[in-house]
Amino acid sequence: MKTRYLVLALCVAVLCLCSYSGAQSGKTVRVLITSSRANGSARPETIDTFLKRCPEVTVTSERERADYTMVHDDTGAGMGRNPQKIAVFNKAGDVIHSSSAKTVKGAVDAACRAIREDVKKH
Repeated sequence: MKTRYLVLALCVAVLCLCSYSGAQSGKTVRVLITSSRANGSARPETIDTFLKRCPEVTVTSERERADYTMVHDDTGAGMGRNPQKIAVFNKAGDVIHSSSAKTVKGAVDAACRAIREDVKKH
């Protein structure tokens, strides 16, 4: 009987701690994905990859609401090169990351990692 109450109390404590930690980091982090192409729009592949590989960040089309902006360009460089160029800016417009990758997945992973690290700092 006492064991049952102890297990119940432990479960309630764990639930309280989980909801507290979720409330602490409850702010939704938003990213605007653009390119330096003439119209500035991101490729659907980039957005889709970002949604799959960085699910804790919300992709937005509203510049005013974005906490971060990721500029992604595919330079079309040939085999053995890094055609995917990215830069990530915070809300103040400061660069927090810039790199190149061989694949869209690699570029998105680098951007997501940079955003996660920056969120942890603040």
